[in-house]
Amino acid sequence: MAKSHTVIGNCFTKEFTLKSNHDNLYNLLTLDCDKIFTAASWSLDQFSKLEKELNEIKSRLNDYDIKVWQQHTSYTNLAHDIVFQLKQQCYPELCTQAWAKFYEILHRCNIDQRLNLQQWSDDLDLSQIPLSSLHLCEGPGAFMTSFNHYLKSHYPHLPWQWLAMTLNPYYEGNKDGSTITDNRLISKTLSHWNFGRDNSGNILHRHNMTFLVESLSQWPSIRLVTADGSIDCSDRPGQQEAIVSPILYCETLTALRILTKDGVYVLKMFTSFQHRSICLIYLLLNVFQEVKAIKPSCSKSGNSEVYIICIGYIGFNAIPKQFWDNLCANYGLEDRCISLFPLDYIPVPIIDKIYTFCQYFSTLQIDAIQRNIRLFDTLNKSNRKFISKAKKAIAKEYITRYQVYEIQPEKKIVSSVDVNLSRRDDKFKSIGSKAGSFNQRVGQTKRKWSESVNDYNIPELLKIETAPCSSRFPRNRIFREEICNLQWLHCNDTLIETENWTRTYGFYPAEICNSCFASNELLLDVMSARQEQSRHKQEIKTIDNYQNHSLSPTFYSNSCYKSIADILLSVTKTGNQSKYVVLSGKVQHILSNICNQSGVSDDQVKVITTSNESTPCSTYFAISSTSELISSFDSCERYIQETFKAVDIVFADFHPESIKERASQTSHNKLILSEVLLACKVLAMNGHLILTVGDLLSRFQCSVVYMLHVFFNKVSILHSIDDQIRCKTIICCGYRGPDTLAQAISHLQQTLSMVSILRHDEDGTNEVDLLCFVPISLLTDEGSEFYRYIYEINNRSLGFELAVRANKE
Repeated sequence: MAKSHTVIGNCFTKEFTLKSNHDNLYNLLTLDCDKIFTAASWSLDQFSKLEKELNEIKSRLNDYDIKVWQQHTSYTNLAHDIVFQLKQQCYPELCTQAWAKFYEILHRCNIDQRLNLQQWSDDLDLSQIPLSSLHLCEGPGAFMTSFNHYLKSHYPHLPWQWLAMTLNPYYEGNKDGSTITDNRLISKTLSHWNFGRDNSGNILHRHNMTFLVESLSQWPSIRLVTADGSIDCSDRPGQQEAIVSPILYCETLTALRILTKDGVYVLKMFTSFQHRSICLIYLLLNVFQEVKAIKPSCSKSGNSEVYIICIGYIGFNAIPKQFWDNLCANYGLEDRCISLFPLDYIPVPIIDKIYTFCQYFSTLQIDAIQRNIRLFDTLNKSNRKFISKAKKAIAKEYITRYQVYEIQPEKKIVSSVDVNLSRRDDKFKSIGSKAGSFNQRVGQTKRKWSESVNDYNIPELLKIETAPCSSRFPRNRIFREEICNLQWLHCNDTLIETENWTRTYGFYPAEICNSCFASNELLLDVMSARQEQSRHKQEIKTIDNYQNHSLSPTFYSNSCYKSIADILLSVTKTGNQSKYVVLSGKVQHILSNICNQSGVSDDQVKVITTSNESTPCSTYFAISSTSELISSFDSCERYIQETFKAVDIVFADFHPESIKERASQTSHNKLILSEVLLACKVLAMNGHLILTVGDLLSRFQCSVVYMLHVFFNKVSILHSIDDQIRCKTIICCGYRGPDTLAQAISHLQQTLSMVSILRHDEDGTNEVDLLCFVPISLLTDEGSEFYRYIYEINNRSLGFELAVRANKE
């Protein structure tokens, strides 16, 4: 019994005071600020020795399979049942380990007293002013739901407003391995999330910090800032401190810039053996009255995680301007050869205090790792019995000690939806999953993308079926019988209210690193394949190795141009009296098919082209560049309507072979909007649009598809890979007419106008770019037919491309 009480007590008492109200050894702000970021990096022997001891213990784990080890440590974690019991008894919103950790921090550190919440709540004048908090690196949002639960439990009448920044799960430029893709809370509370000027949510970009400061300029004083940033270092455990240090520094500068005087700052840190962490702690000791480090009970005892609780901020105005400017000089930069402060700036007593702090927590971690190793080999019945009892006792103690009880559903942040419901499982491969021991994973880091093909269920991705009639693979065209079997995305036949739709701006990413419209693991391998084969100039020309299979025609077209006649005749079922408009830079690829195979005459085809080729049509409108289509939009419309009252089919294929610059991406997006709008202006009721675009992995492209599925009765997407170009052909059938779609067309017109007037920087790129013009909640609604369709199409397309590229290796 005594042992059990000791274990329970130790679970809730892991803390170390770095500075109390009575300390006065801190004079950093009075020293020469010109020495900031000028001294060479330094190290201290006693800290290095501690680091070596800890890393030696960690290295003993290198041969354990990570999944097996995680299962073992999850079982031996005495605090493991806390979250489970919270869910069973108290029904918290988005209840995770992070939720439980922050709830414990709030109680153990008396944050309410530090923020004078009782006085605030009781004072009639103050109670009209909301308590404001900022939460950095806070995906998926458990700190906010935890804080809300705490406030509603203890200060139910206190108004509260919050803002959060984290890596944007919707931003295509964020690498998947560092982005938490759980958007259950984010999708329901988007107005509370600030993703910075570039929309990435990356705190390492200084323009995002500046944008955040500007966004909060009209807010009441921010009295609480939390920073929970981290990076998965399981493949580089010995480098964790160096890897995460830039994030911790940027989080801290952001907090110091925004936090009000006497405010509270909560920062997650890890080990503090190196000069970066020692200097950061010393900075905090100089600008806060009290600094304490705690390890919450739910924080796994075998990791390095600790929370630094900083109370009583001196205020931004108390920091000399030059000092602050010098602190920001290396914002977001990782220069391991330069230290923030010279070693002689930090008093010896402070060094000793920080060393004792490091020693205390590293000893706890070493003991925990050694215990887990010992139990891995000797987990007997007696051990299991003790662990089971301790888990129950600690979970009970947590709920009792911190007075956690259920709050009414309407008091939750998202009262109308249960955000605890499980997310969609990735059908093809789990994202960011790891297997094998550390040493095995190190050996796999250089594995070629082609070797990962077997990790995917390619037949499922491609829906390849073997049948007597499928002895050949469609190589040169889409066969008519295949066209008739296309999978369609149908309009739900409702009026779309776009009046309250907002547009999302930011920076176009240099490359697509992740997408919420596809399996990111699959996307990563395809991007690696593209880059590698591009370097070696390997082109995809044939797919002979798959000739014994028949690929589902849902998405496959080997050549958009050679098959256009079949598309027109078989899908749209048009006759020889139909009238066509062609918007193309490659007219010879399609006009002969339209005129010769469809049986139409020259005067039934209107052409708007940038091509200088001769055309088989007697009437065409030449434009010098695609930008002229945008600038001469009205002229193009008049040209078409001079002889045609209404058009049966519009074909548009102004698709660039590659887009590498932000400026060219902007121009191309304006072109796509112009093509769609022009089609809406000239098409007859029940007319058809065939539009060629690139990958459908971005929010912008999927916004286009969403609008098309609103404008037309049904939409289908074909995928093409050939020697020169990757493209999707979107077949839109049954135009619903301008009367039904007036509001949606107006939204598209306004979107094009706003894109056209975006300001530009001196180098010609936009200050910001349009990233999305349909609410992300509509685009990523996992229960919608639209989302399921796009997700499936993209995965099949990527899987097919990966398989084809692997065959070329």
